[in-house]
Amino acid sequence: MENRAHALAAGLFLILLTGIALLAVVWFRGDHLQHRSLVIVTRESISGLNVKAPVRLRGVDVGKVESIDFDPANPRQILIGLQVNSSAPLTRGAYAQLGYQGVTGLSFVSLADTGTDPRPLPDSAPDGDGPPRIALQPTLLDQLANAGPRLLSGANEATQRFNALLSEDNRTHVGQALSALAAALAQVDHTLTTLQPAVQAVPGLVQQLDSTTRHADAVLVDSQQTLSSLQRPIDRLDHAVQDFDQLAQEAGGLTRDLRDRAGMLDRLGSAAAQLETSTRHLEAALGAGDGGMASPLLPELGRTSQTLAATARVLGEQPQSLLFGRTPAPPGPGESGFDARAHGGGTP
Repeated sequence: MENRAHALAAGLFLILLTGIALLAVVWFRGDHLQHRSLVIVTRESISGLNVKAPVRLRGVDVGKVESIDFDPANPRQILIGLQVNSSAPLTRGAYAQLGYQGVTGLSFVSLADTGTDPRPLPDSAPDGDGPPRIALQPTLLDQLANAGPRLLSGANEATQRFNALLSEDNRTHVGQALSALAAALAQVDHTLTTLQPAVQAVPGLVQQLDSTTRHADAVLVDSQQTLSSLQRPIDRLDHAVQDFDQLAQEAGGLTRDLRDRAGMLDRLGSAAAQLETSTRHLEAALGAGDGGMASPLLPELGRTSQTLAATARVLGEQPQSLLFGRTPAPPGPGESGFDARAHGGGTP
């Protein structure tokens, strides 16, 4: 009976342990979450990446690596299958990179987003064949590793040129150049020592130049004030010259008018002389009528001729009277304005 009791206890313990193990497996697999499939396509090396490696989106665990295999359609490509939580916010701008876990050399998949296309990532490829695919972009270390050969080649070339630069002849030339430079520096030092007094005299020269500049500024200001004071007389002189030109033009016109009037007076005098001659001839022709009596027309013609002659003499003596009128005769004795001293008389 005791053997049967021990066997039953051992069986029950084994059953309980098996159930606990199954529950642990189910829990650690995370079957309580929904997943979606993704495929990463790359032609680069994926050293350190293994199946069951974690998948992280901006540092948050969102899945695991499901498979790693070559692409049957293109053996140069590697296909990395992922199982990612359906709740992970992946867009069409998503891409993948390999991250490294400390110093172990193991890698994990890091998902990121370019932000160029915010539309959600579809559940299948564009052609409907299989899950959607995203590209694996190289990290900074990968880029440095790819550029390593070019960097080494450039460093090798730079080393060769540096060795050529440091040849025996070039070192000799460099030594000569350094010697010449030392001699030039000594000469410069001597020149600076010689120029030291001149440099010390520069502040005094600067002060003198400043004083001279100020004096020149004062003279310039005085000159400007003088020119400003002379500007007004110059303007007045300019106006006076313009007025004089206008007066000269008017005087020229008046002179021409006086010349024309004088010509008219000359012609009038000639006409009066001809008229007087004609009158005399007429008097001679009509000297006496019947019975020795003179004609009454002749005395009248004589008086008219004398009047015209007197008028011609007055116009000849005072041609301006034709424009401004005859100058009045000076007042006589007893008239207003008479000056007895101007006529030789004494004071009454």
